[in-house]
Amino acid sequence: MRIMMTVPLLTLACSASPDLPGGRLASAKVTDTSGGEVSCADAPEVTDADVIVAAGAGPCFSSDLVRIVGDMLLTEDQWEPEELSCVCAIEGSLYINDNPALSSGLPFSNLEELTGVLYIEDNPQLTTLEGLQNVDSVYSLRLVNLPALVDMDGLRGLEDAGLSLRIEGTAASTQGLENLETVFNLRLDDYQGTDLAGFTALTAVNDLYVGNCPSLTSFTGMSALETMASAQIGQNDALVDFTGLSSLTTVDGELYIVNNPVLTDLTGLAALGSVGNLNIVQNPQLTSLDGLQVLSTVNRLTLDHNDQLASLSALSTLTIVNYADLSYLPSLTSLTGLEGLTRARRNISLYNLEGLTDLTGLEGLTRAQGLSIRDLDGLETLDGLDGLATLTGALTIRDNAALERLDGAEALRSVDDLRILSNGVLVDVTALHSLDEVTDDLTITGNTSLATADAEALRDAIGAIGGTVTISGNAP
Repeated sequence: MRIMMTVPLLTLACSASPDLPGGRLASAKVTDTSGGEVSCADAPEVTDADVIVAAGAGPCFSSDLVRIVGDMLLTEDQWEPEELSCVCAIEGSLYINDNPALSSGLPFSNLEELTGVLYIEDNPQLTTLEGLQNVDSVYSLRLVNLPALVDMDGLRGLEDAGLSLRIEGTAASTQGLENLETVFNLRLDDYQGTDLAGFTALTAVNDLYVGNCPSLTSFTGMSALETMASAQIGQNDALVDFTGLSSLTTVDGELYIVNNPVLTDLTGLAALGSVGNLNIVQNPQLTSLDGLQVLSTVNRLTLDHNDQLASLSALSTLTIVNYADLSYLPSLTSLTGLEGLTRARRNISLYNLEGLTDLTGLEGLTRAQGLSIRDLDGLETLDGLDGLATLTGALTIRDNAALERLDGAEALRSVDDLRILSNGVLVDVTALHSLDEVTDDLTITGNTSLATADAEALRDAIGAIGGTVTISGNAP
């Protein structure tokens, strides 16, 4: 008897009972009526529109090969391995999930083609992926919550993981993925392995996420990786450096290195020359940026809340930065390492860097859009700005508790906005008397030690002021 089906998901269960997932479709079969051995390309098809109901649980009743047209779901241990050995192709996705008793491999010894997603999740006893070794490509691959999985050797034939590969909640080594050459997005979340030994053939990814991996100590295994569009490396409790990424030259977009508690430096990134936006944030044991010695171009550099970061010397080859945001780096005592920076097309922000006494290291900077110097409690002078002549945006000097003089800024000739605000011990602003123009507003307020007459003298010394002048709240 033939029945017509419109359900796109082929669910295989151990009987045809309507109480099981998939109902009557659970026992769909098709017979090879041609006789003889059948190649996979010529194998009969099981489809949702041409099935024969029988007593068995799956599409196999002999040694014949079968092509599944549609998605296949294996769940709740309600299927028999021998009923699946004939499947040589799935023109759809394969879902293997929520099988508490599944332990010793997958029953797809003849499977060589899978056009959709391979989704293996929540199989707590599964130790091996054997049975999938002949599959060389998938649309995407998801391996989630497989705590007993030992390795990924069962995927040794996989060359292309398509849109994404997600490995989450598994202690398995990535060993077995050595033939993987292509994947668009790679995500490892709560991965329990110590390295990434299986990714030896991977040369490029679009997006890399490595997070919450408590045992990962390095990137060993990824030495062929050359380029990425973006990456996020965060909350990896054992990661000490980036050993293993020796071929990585370019990250076109965002590179986040965030909250890795024992990361001490960036060793392993020795070939990295260009990054779109480099964000190094909340790495409490990071003491240096060693490993970035060839980095020359960054669109935006953000260094924030790295409590032990004491040196920027590894950035000595950096020549192009559009934005730079340095904040909450209490151990940083010098900007040495930034001498090669000559121009910032956008803004430089220095905020809450209590260890700086001057701006030594910025001597090469001649032009920027804006410069903000704020809450640098140890800053005494602006020495280090000796080459800065032009700011097309604002110069903001605010809340610097120890700043007495603006010595070091004598070369500045043009600025859009000039804001000198709430610097409690500032007494001398004559270093800015050489300004030719302030094209917009001049604001000098709340500097309780700066005589109002000295603030007015600066106003009078500036060649031209295009906007509003505000002088208030300074010393009498």
